[in-house]
Amino acid sequence: RLTRPTLVCNHGKEFTVAAAGVDVDSRNTSDVERILQLAADRDLIVLCLGNTKTQEQEGFDRKDTALPGQQYALFEAVLTLRKPVVLVLVNGGQIALDGMTGYPSAIIE
Repeated sequence: RLTRPTLVCNHGKEFTVAAAGVDVDSRNTSDVERILQLAADRDLIVLCLGNTKTQEQEGFDRKDTALPGQQYALFEAVLTLRKPVVLVLVNGGQIALDGMTGYPSAIIE
């Protein structure tokens, strides 16, 4: 179950680091700078974004298909690093990718 978008970074043959990003429902972006510092010297970024059952579940639909909270802001911030990004979407329904296609090296849903 996705509760916070997750950033996983690879640094050559050395090690992989995982860190929580922004809360799915929150407007708080205070952790974004920490995430960018962590990812700055990595070779590859895997960014997991999506929604949880608090946004959508059987019998309870979302008002729109946009990513909830500050996830799009996190996505845009990670792109400023100019690193290869694999975007992993964790969702129960459609997610709008407006402005997101063409930027990640790969999108996995």
